[in-house]
Amino acid sequence: MPRQTGRGSACVRLACLAAASLLAGVAYVCLRAQPEDAVHQESIGIFSVLGADPKFLAQVPRGLLKPNGSAAIHLAHIQGLPHAGVYMVVRDRDSRLLLLQRGQQLKTCPGTWGFLGEHMQNGEDPEHAVRRALKEELGEQVLRDHGGSLFNISTVWYSQVYADGREERQVTHIWAVQLNEFAAKVVLHPDDEIAALKWVPEGEVRQMLLKEEGERDDGRTWLFCSEQIRAVMLYLLDRVDDLNEAGRFRGRPETLIPSYSLSPPQAREPPWVHAPQRERQREREREGN
Repeated sequence: MPRQTGRGSACVRLACLAAASLLAGVAYVCLRAQPEDAVHQESIGIFSVLGADPKFLAQVPRGLLKPNGSAAIHLAHIQGLPHAGVYMVVRDRDSRLLLLQRGQQLKTCPGTWGFLGEHMQNGEDPEHAVRRALKEELGEQVLRDHGGSLFNISTVWYSQVYADGREERQVTHIWAVQLNEFAAKVVLHPDDEIAALKWVPEGEVRQMLLKEEGERDDGRTWLFCSEQIRAVMLYLLDRVDDLNEAGRFRGRPETLIPSYSLSPPQAREPPWVHAPQRERQREREREGN
């Protein structure tokens, strides 16, 4: 093998160093991109709409949707595929509400505040999605150590077109999570998608939302993601007020809604696609008689 000259060896070493630096940079970019990429690649259930889309925040009629497999979140948004999700307010014993700030690395609404939401996986039960969101976003100790009740308030249609053309067409299950502990004693372990969180009295949250009404023309960053998010948060607070007036938060959650089982996804179809669980329970009771 011919011997390399000193100058040639130096060139080889420089080329090697340059290649190593490039690879290191690529690796760094890949590592920084993993959290957001992981979110985009997560698979969620998608549906076919049997008819026209409901109006924004309208109740989703029974039988409107037909399960149509699954797709990655980013694909569902790019193609505007109908999907499902849960959106919930977490309340402490003193009626303070938990607000979460989205991480700056997220593609959708980075740095903005809101309640806790989660896309639903293919065939996933709504209550299972609520419990999974609490566990993954805030830690499994939330319900385990602080008790609490889950209230399924309603199921509405949520739609939004983002500035980059992505589209949200989502059946949204609205929930309230009532903890049996004061905020100061609630232990939270937020994941890396959450930049910050804070407990805020319900009245202050409502005032913050009302201040966001209308288009901004002062160049300031939105506190909340969009008019649509602000509207669904106000809708949720109105429903919580209804429950407070009815004294439902002091009772058992099943007095408000039928409790959903946590059976395997394959064992049942989403309850908003076919007959509600309450009707199926009555059918089973009639068959038993």
